[in-house]
Amino acid sequence: MAGSRWGVRGTEDLGAGLRALYVMEAGLNADTGERAQGGLAFGRQIFVGMGGGWGQLTVGRHYTTFHTSLASYALTGLIWGNAANYFRDGTVLRADNSLRFQSASMAGLVVRGMYSFGENAGTNAGRQFGGSLDYTRGPWSLGASLWERRTTAQNTDRYRLLGGSYDFKVARAALLLSYGQFQGRARANSDARALSVRYDHALSRRTKLYAGVSAIRNEADAAFTINSASNAGPSVPKGSKPRSLLVGISHSF
Repeated sequence: MAGSRWGVRGTEDLGAGLRALYVMEAGLNADTGERAQGGLAFGRQIFVGMGGGWGQLTVGRHYTTFHTSLASYALTGLIWGNAANYFRDGTVLRADNSLRFQSASMAGLVVRGMYSFGENAGTNAGRQFGGSLDYTRGPWSLGASLWERRTTAQNTDRYRLLGGSYDFKVARAALLLSYGQFQGRARANSDARALSVRYDHALSRRTKLYAGVSAIRNEADAAFTINSASNAGPSVPKGSKPRSLLVGISHSF
């Protein structure tokens, strides 16, 4: 349901309201014990930086600001059972060799900016950058995010997101339902629709059981698959209708 992980984090008080900080977080596949995120030692994120009353500035491998917006406004976050986890491009979720800034809340407004220098010397290919704005007032949260990725010297991919949420506070969702639709404009018969339902049963504050089903209906020229929380799902032929059954236990520590 959610990506298995372990990691360490820490801070040191530097005085005058400043602090040093670091995060090292590794993903793992609990069924095999192998490293997730392509086998990287700390594939989820690893960074170091400074923070204070003005916000936080870090360098390293980060979640992109676009990922933060997706996770904030997508139903239940970017985990199994969310259509946004099936139809999005996974390469824009994390960025290596990056500089990321997040402001402190200014009367409910938080500003984020990020630039990834890439790992290809002498070319702009692989560079990514973007930012986001989030405004919270009472139970309402509104956000906007822009992200660009230079794939080659001649091509740049652009992503846009608008989101909103309302915190009812008195409600606690145990049954989660997600529906998503992808409309392909580049070619005909490339649309897809996804439907998921999941039930979570809490045994304690840190442990819960869960079960769910998910299905995708691909048109004749579409081949979307059901991803897990951390890894791509199995490849499927065009026009297929993949289905998934999920049963598990989640424990946080």
